[in-house]
Amino acid sequence: MAAFCLASVNNEGLRHMDNDAQNRKDQSCDDKSPGEEIIETPSRERESCQKEKSAKSKFKQWCDLDVDRQIESGAAVIGLVVGLLVACIAVKQLNAIREQADVMNNQLTEMKAGSADTQTIARSAKTQADNTKKLADTTEILAKATQSNVAQAKAALGATIEFSRLDKRAWVGLNKFASPSLDDGGTKKYIKEGSRPVFRVFITNFGKTPARNMQNLIDGRALLKGAPFEPDYRLEGTVSNSVLSPGAEGIMDTNPPPHPLTAKQVEAFTTGEQVLYVYGKITYDDIFDVKHETTFCGYLASDLASFITCSTYNNAN
Repeated sequence: MAAFCLASVNNEGLRHMDNDAQNRKDQSCDDKSPGEEIIETPSRERESCQKEKSAKSKFKQWCDLDVDRQIESGAAVIGLVVGLLVACIAVKQLNAIREQADVMNNQLTEMKAGSADTQTIARSAKTQADNTKKLADTTEILAKATQSNVAQAKAALGATIEFSRLDKRAWVGLNKFASPSLDDGGTKKYIKEGSRPVFRVFITNFGKTPARNMQNLIDGRALLKGAPFEPDYRLEGTVSNSVLSPGAEGIMDTNPPPHPLTAKQVEAFTTGEQVLYVYGKITYDDIFDVKHETTFCGYLASDLASFITCSTYNNAN
């Protein structure tokens, strides 16, 4: 349209013709011939003619402008059109952004709902885990209590069994030394000049069941006063293998010395220069196949008529 107007400026003749035509057309809309009968024009036709006249008037005014003003007004129109297009695009983008925001809000709502469900599940799982741990702790306590009860029951049963064994088993030990039998000036003694003394002890099964596989050893030994004494339980003394019933009594005798005692030897025992020890050991099995051992020890008193128990080597199990 700007190029068309520029061409109109260079061709003045065409412009004047257009103006005359325009003026005649305007007069046809505004003026009436005096000879014509005046007819009322409907209001709709009058408004249409007025709008067309206004538009043509504005177009005439624009065409009357110089070239620079026409360019400026054309650029303004173009800028307006571009601005409208940009505005339309921006509106569409804004609507798209709003739609995307709505979608994201919906997703966020769903995520929050899912998060709430997840938190609920997590809390439920934690509660269940806590309950399981409590149950495990309770079970552990019960298990420990059960183990303790079982241990106590075992201990009680073991104690009962042991007590029963102790009560029923054989108990073999030294009962006493036999009384002296040698007469020395009207006094009974164990040794005297010219004798080959034999020392006898009595053992007894003090238990309630037999002592089986019983072996006995007894011996005597004379040592100088102050010399250390240590029994020798090797099989050099008198040994026997037998069964001893409950309440039964057994006899153990030493072997006699190879030579009779001299007066000097007897005097040494009387003064205490020498000490005469009699000792022994008893081994046996009870009815529960448990092995036991008993030892005994005594030494002859200076009166030669009694024995004194040693401070050691008197044991039983």
